[in-house]
Amino acid sequence: PQERVRELTELEEQKLFSTLRPDYHAIVRFALLSGCRLEECVSLTWPRIDWGGRRILVHGKGQRVDTIPLSAALRELLWPLQAGGDPVHVFTYLTASAAGGHRRGERRPITLEGLKTTWRRAIKRSGIVDFRFHDNRHTAATRLLRKTGNLVLVQKLLRHGDIATTRRYA
Repeated sequence: PQERVRELTELEEQKLFSTLRPDYHAIVRFALLSGCRLEECVSLTWPRIDWGGRRILVHGKGQRVDTIPLSAALRELLWPLQAGGDPVHVFTYLTASAAGGHRRGERRPITLEGLKTTWRRAIKRSGIVDFRFHDNRHTAATRLLRKTGNLVLVQKLLRHGDIATTRRYA
């Protein structure tokens, strides 16, 4: 069956970020800019970012290791996260309470389940209908295609083996 393509509108994006916890903004913004899958976002570590080579190493679907370009927008998003964050994990959240041996306000790595829960809550509060985290990938692809008109570039960003898979965005 053909996969649906759902793009986040500008108004929906504003609603989403107005209801999303601020400490989760960076990871969602990263998904919207990079087209990375949920697991790829959560597992991103600092050693996988090649600042000089302007690329990011991504451990993707099927245990494949690929690279995506470190665009100016991604660099602008990621660079400030180095200060005061986790020494290994790129995306962190602030603990709300002192539990599990952690202090309130401590930075901890965002987990897969934590992101799923925070995402569901923000989508519900925002009133956005029928939008999954994976749809951020579709949004990134559609926006890039609209901006460049280059389907091959979108294929490389999404790391599709077959251009026919990418054609759904055209």
